[in-house]
Amino acid sequence: MSDLKTGQADHTALPAQQDKLTGFRLRARRDASQARRPGPSGRLKKQCRQLQQQLASLQRSLQQNLKRQSAETCGLQTLYDQLVNEIKHHRDMLNLDSFDIDKSATLYEQAWRRFMAGEALTFQTHRHTSSRSRPSIF
Repeated sequence: MSDLKTGQADHTALPAQQDKLTGFRLRARRDASQARRPGPSGRLKKQCRQLQQQLASLQRSLQQNLKRQSAETCGLQTLYDQLVNEIKHHRDMLNLDSFDIDKSATLYEQAWRRFMAGEALTFQTHRHTSSRSRPSIF
């Protein structure tokens, strides 16, 4: 504005008034020593991304473990079913209707031996077992 005593215009107040009218702000330039650092929100975003990556890797490993356990369980269930069928077959052959300890013991022993001589030895129950150690089909 103007100085009442001297009658001269004050030029320092004019740009500030113009800034208020137009809505522009003047930003102070930063030195090289004042490099822009990520604020708290930048750090939080980085932590969030890291946690999301860790969660995704944990989900993948959990899915792989579940698939492996499911395959092993399915294989063991198949073996169990084969053993039960073998026991039923021996029971039917002996016409074992009533419970007899001696006959039942021999029945289960025969069924178990026949079962172990067959498919059970070629089945890979443990994931670290090498497939080369199994006997060849041909």
